[in-house]
Amino acid sequence: MFIKNIFWNSDEFRIRSGWRILIQLLSMSLLIMGLVLLVQQFEDFLPGKPVWAASSFYQKPIEVFSFLLTAFLCAKYIDRRSFKDFGLVIDKYWRSEFYAGLLLGIILMALIFGIEYSAGWITILEQSQINGIDFIYGVLYGVVLFLLVGFEEEMLVRGYMFKNISEGFNFNNKPLLGITIAILITSLMFGFAHASNPNATLISSISICLAGIFLAVGYILTGRLALPIGLHITWNYFQGYVFGFPVSGNSIPTSIITIQQGGPEIITGGAFGPEAGLIGIVFYFVGGGLIFIWLKVRNKKINFVLSIAEYKTNKAEEITVEN
Repeated sequence: MFIKNIFWNSDEFRIRSGWRILIQLLSMSLLIMGLVLLVQQFEDFLPGKPVWAASSFYQKPIEVFSFLLTAFLCAKYIDRRSFKDFGLVIDKYWRSEFYAGLLLGIILMALIFGIEYSAGWITILEQSQINGIDFIYGVLYGVVLFLLVGFEEEMLVRGYMFKNISEGFNFNNKPLLGITIAILITSLMFGFAHASNPNATLISSISICLAGIFLAVGYILTGRLALPIGLHITWNYFQGYVFGFPVSGNSIPTSIITIQQGGPEIITGGAFGPEAGLIGIVFYFVGGGLIFIWLKVRNKKINFVLSIAEYKTNKAEEITVEN
């Protein structure tokens, strides 16, 4: 019985949350590896790839497809829930929250750029094609890339993982406890996932953990991922392809504004980008405050969406299965 309880939640009649997450991650990883190997076999026959080799060019679409397929199947057959429960509650608020997230990402990154430029820490260079890359193609590719990045990372971390972890730690019907633990665990995982990025440091990893908490704010206050997805997209895109900063340590091949970064690295983040500096951390808090203010004005109140940590068991289905 003890061994069974490690794997099986008798109250919810399904596998426990940690195992559900592990199954999804393993199946997604295996599918990604298989598809990447398949693409590599036909690399010479695939459409033009002026920026990256085909295996890299198709990497992000492969990751998104693999996540969607495995998360959908896990939701249906292992989680025993609807896929929309992972923050995809498309209602009358979705569009406004998505646009608000997009706008917030632009505002925050523009303020970071403006402050650094005013302080003399940024030198704007003459625009040129870098490594022969077509400028317009590069900038447009960045739009597609970070649309996919924002959607995939938020759906995986703040969606699938957050939902399952918060339910798993909802002990004695205390959903706020489950949500709090989910914020901490997913944010630590978010930081750890970026620890192997180029130019990463301990400070950058801690900062990315804080970014994970920042991105979770919009989700726990709305129950939808529209705001975090929008914010993630424009924060990354404007950071790299517009203002020329490195994005989480990765150099961007071309940008609308080409810069030379100077100033104290403890503030600017240096080669990792603003996310590794005090300026990035400050604007996580600024952004979180703006989210609180906007939702307070819109809703006249601020509530944590505790239903994120609550699993609605289908009793009729359980009886049918048990019989």
